[in-house]
Amino acid sequence: MVVKESNRTIALEFFANAYSKEDDKAVVRGKRVDYNLEVINELLGLREPAECHVEWRRSRSRRNFPTDDELAQILAEIGKHGVDYVRSRATGFPTRMNVVDLKPEYKAWASFIHSTLESVSATSELPMERLYILEAIIFGHGINVGRLLNMSIQQMADCGSSVTLGHCCLINALCQAKGVLVEQGDIMFNSKGDIDDTAMTKFEREPARQGRREPQQVQPQQVQPMQEDAPCNTPFSQHKNFI
Repeated sequence: MVVKESNRTIALEFFANAYSKEDDKAVVRGKRVDYNLEVINELLGLREPAECHVEWRRSRSRRNFPTDDELAQILAEIGKHGVDYVRSRATGFPTRMNVVDLKPEYKAWASFIHSTLESVSATSELPMERLYILEAIIFGHGINVGRLLNMSIQQMADCGSSVTLGHCCLINALCQAKGVLVEQGDIMFNSKGDIDDTAMTKFEREPARQGRREPQQVQPQQVQPMQEDAPCNTPFSQHKNFI
């Protein structure tokens, strides 16, 4: 599903009507638009995996948190030489990764995650909950894309403050499938560009910032190890922003 532009007005109406709804539906111009995980996966032609590695990692169960060996393995795969995670001063546990510290191919994946699966404006860092998506991609674990997109849309719809308007292409496709009509005066805007050779060259030239320690904000005895938001490669010239 590759589109050059999206209808911003329809996306805004969708989010306005999805606010505080618990049934994963929004009424847009008289049409009832469903955005549950099954509908999204079907629209994208994806199968639901037996288990979503990202959801499993994000659970608050201590046993699902990466071991030291797993963290070292992930870092060795994605990080430039000599870099580290950004770590909590209180626990020493990784909290996120600077995107500039990633190898170029994983910067491209980070860009894809930020613009497509999570749709966020703060793109300079990968918190652990998003790093788990990258881990699943690298090591071939199951990802329930429909569930991740559903949760991201829910969070945007229920956010009480200003939030970046995301997933417009997907929302437009869901609305189009239900017969939502475009009206004169609707505002269109361009989708994010492809991850092409130019983008990859930029990723390759960015210097590493390297991991650092966070300022200590809480007493060590108050911190649990999972407190800091406990998360088949293909050529990136083929990947586009499609959701």
